[in-house]
Amino acid sequence: MNKAGQIFKEIAHSLINSKHIAIGSFIRKLKARKDSAIAIKAGTRKLAIAYDTLTKGSAYVEQRIKKI
Repeated sequence: MNKAGQIFKEIAHSLINSKHIAIGSFIRKLKARKDSAIAIKAGTRKLAIAYDTLTKGSAYVEQRIKKI
């Protein structure tokens, strides 16, 4: 795992205890149904996708508008 992956994993670990953040709720629900490691990995992936969308989302939206 690279440095960015480790950072996202630490963020996912800290979000487990948050009460008002949706990704934290998602991780807790998944942790109740599956294994803890699976829930952390899924939360980490969800965070990475959200980060990618926020940082590169404008190019995606512009590209989508041009295709229509």
